[in-house]
Amino acid sequence: MSRPPCSRPLRTSSLANASVTLALQLRKFLSEGDSEDDVGPKDLLACLRHAASGGLRASVLGFLGRSGISLGFVLLGLRKVPEKYRLSAVRYALFGESSVRTAAMLGSFVAIYRLVMNLAQSSSVKPSSKAGINEIDEEPPDINGYEQWIIPAAAGGLAAAIGIAQEALARGLQGWYNVTSTKYGFNIPYGDILAYSLCMGQLMYVFLMRPEAIPNGLRKWFFESCGVPAEGVYINHDLVWNRTYDPQHMETIMRGKDITPENLTELAEHLASHDLPQSPAVPCAVMHPAMTSCLAYPPMFLWDRFKWMLPVYAAVHSATLLLVRPTLLVRHPVRTILSTTFAIGRTSIMQALNPTIYQALLCSKSNLYNALTVLRSSSGNSSLAARLAKALPSSVVDALVSDKSFFVMGMVMGTPMIMEEKRRRAMFLLYVLPRALESVWVLLRSAGRVPNTGRFGPTLAASVGMAMVMALDEFIAL
Repeated sequence: MSRPPCSRPLRTSSLANASVTLALQLRKFLSEGDSEDDVGPKDLLACLRHAASGGLRASVLGFLGRSGISLGFVLLGLRKVPEKYRLSAVRYALFGESSVRTAAMLGSFVAIYRLVMNLAQSSSVKPSSKAGINEIDEEPPDINGYEQWIIPAAAGGLAAAIGIAQEALARGLQGWYNVTSTKYGFNIPYGDILAYSLCMGQLMYVFLMRPEAIPNGLRKWFFESCGVPAEGVYINHDLVWNRTYDPQHMETIMRGKDITPENLTELAEHLASHDLPQSPAVPCAVMHPAMTSCLAYPPMFLWDRFKWMLPVYAAVHSATLLLVRPTLLVRHPVRTILSTTFAIGRTSIMQALNPTIYQALLCSKSNLYNALTVLRSSSGNSSLAARLAKALPSSVVDALVSDKSFFVMGMVMGTPMIMEEKRRRAMFLLYVLPRALESVWVLLRSAGRVPNTGRFGPTLAASVGMAMVMALDEFIAL
């Protein structure tokens, strides 16, 4: 079966997110059962039968859930798929490798969890002091604290996939924060926005400064959503680290059809002096060659990004409504459609503001650095601006074009999250958190500060995440 052309990377992450939501529902599923299951199987054969039946049901649940979500996304974007690939896309959504892998992951997790849990309970059963040796107490024994961690950790590790592992770990961290904050009575005001801003700062830093620490799929998504020439990102990276750049990247931007004459002249002058030491501030004409004015560019860029984000989040919200809350749509169609439409517009504006703010900050800091450099180097200028510029420490001026400045701008970029509904803030946070943590781990590993986990990394993350999720009695899934 040939795999149809892939669309945007958001689909993959959304499906992984939905798959973990299914996995988290298994917590309730695992704790339910008839009266016989409540006591627990009494021999090895019964344990195997109990584990197999639960694993089979979980596999069916996972397969149907993943196939339904995949089919929903495919149908919503089917008109963009070439006609000869449409049937293949639908067939792959229903019976593709992703659905089989999800079914295998959930089924193996439930089967392993039930088997090990039942065996642990059976081995812990002690004869009653007043009963015969073949009788057992009416109350099943409690599972020790370490078993609450080890059993789901082993099951989650054996059933790991990298996307599922990341999402499970993020939800485990969320659950522990919820329980800890409730237990000790503390609350961080706008903590979700602060955490989201920190994650965006980290992701934008690795996207622009350390691209080896970010997955290719996520990097491609950033390129598409930022709406800037890829060569501009490369030039910015090289200027910050090496004070030079590849002339071919500049020539590629200059050959663009939409570049303005003013920007073409500026870039030609910049290219002519390529052999000389370069300023670490990226030219604004590199980042927005189709617009000369840095002041007029953000509104146009915001509208362009909004139009690009709108169909993406319309598909996400619509799929969620049709697949997760169909009864609400049937009972209250008008109110539900209006609410969903408002949510689509709000999310699209918020996501369009993110790159717009970053682009505006990038232009502002480049222009400010160039202006301060000129004022500080002018010997005959005695104006107030020149005196203030010369009074600034060199470290302050250099900080404007340092690699750390891109982290700070990324944090500011996350502030529009305050517009989003509180429930959806957590959803966006749980999307960026595991990817930010992954990039931090890669950077620490490249610096030799953490061990190289190799192919066992996803298994370890899934084990820790599943252990935290299953061990929390008060865990609240989104």
